[in-house]
Amino acid sequence: MNIKTGKAELHTYILLALITTILFLPAIAKAEADAKRSLRYGLMVGTSSMKVDDPDGKTADTTEFSFPNILLVSDLTRDKRLFINMFGQAATLDASPTEIGQDITRIGATGMLQFAFFDKAVWLGAGLGVVQEKFESRHRVTENGYRIVGSERKDRTEIAVPFLIGVSTQYSINRDLDIGLHLQYEAPLRGDINVLSAYAYLLY
Repeated sequence: MNIKTGKAELHTYILLALITTILFLPAIAKAEADAKRSLRYGLMVGTSSMKVDDPDGKTADTTEFSFPNILLVSDLTRDKRLFINMFGQAATLDASPTEIGQDITRIGATGMLQFAFFDKAVWLGAGLGVVQEKFESRHRVTENGYRIVGSERKDRTEIAVPFLIGVSTQYSINRDLDIGLHLQYEAPLRGDINVLSAYAYLLY
């Protein structure tokens, strides 16, 4: 192949590439827009009721407000989506003469496969999570509120795997903003905490 022929072929390839790009540019732009639209993000805030199965004794139940959670929603089909929640929670269980008080910290993520009903007004689903759970300052107190000497227990840290079921209801404010409510129950496949949570969320 001589130099002139090589240059001519190169120019032909460049011209074909430009023509192909121009022809497919609208489709590429639409695909990118659809991809951006299919993955949405938002924030959730709410309250959680926790019940702890402590290996060393009874505990009190508690209800606490959650930190703002990061929400990711990925549309898989028109009526199926992934509902992913990255969260942090802190709670304090009150101590008593018969119940072990403790400070609880939970950091983790849950993922739920949801299916749409009633023209996407309601989403039902189930999934799993991975959560680091810390149990600190474990102790009991007297009737007068004084810490019982010798009642202290070692701090615990564990990786929990909850099974969760949930229901969401969602309404569009405009094309780029939805509001919703989400109710979720977590039962531990591995771990010691049952959690019932109610959230309000914004989805962009």
